[in-house]
Amino acid sequence: MRYRPPFAYPEDDLTAKIVNKLFLTFQGMYPTFKQAWPTETEINQAKLEWIKALVQTGHNNIDDVKRGVAALRLTNSAFVPSVGQFLDLCKKVNKPAYHQDYVRLTNTCTTREMATKSIKEIMDKLKVQNLPKDESEQ
Repeated sequence: MRYRPPFAYPEDDLTAKIVNKLFLTFQGMYPTFKQAWPTETEINQAKLEWIKALVQTGHNNIDDVKRGVAALRLTNSAFVPSVGQFLDLCKKVNKPAYHQDYVRLTNTCTTREMATKSIKEIMDKLKVQNLPKDESEQ
């Protein structure tokens, strides 16, 4: 059963949808899901706390949640993470995504200028400083 608490803000409603899907994912990933939340009431209360935490920390977007789930898949725990543990996983930089950006740009850029601009954008995302100057720019 999907939990839909009444919210005052639209982003909370979107976050509730994300959390409902997240908990379905948890049910498939963790054999101990029912051990953590044995009743529907406890599941709904947990969802409400997760919604609050995601909104409060600004991780109430699908990209951050996907990053957290992807990181969880690499762990060997049989137990559902706490909301704090999950938020820590959401914060980590998703370097493979930037690698995919780099591969895509090298395959699609038709000029050196386009490639340089795209690389600078990726470096800005990664907060990399001091791109070596091209000899033709000097």
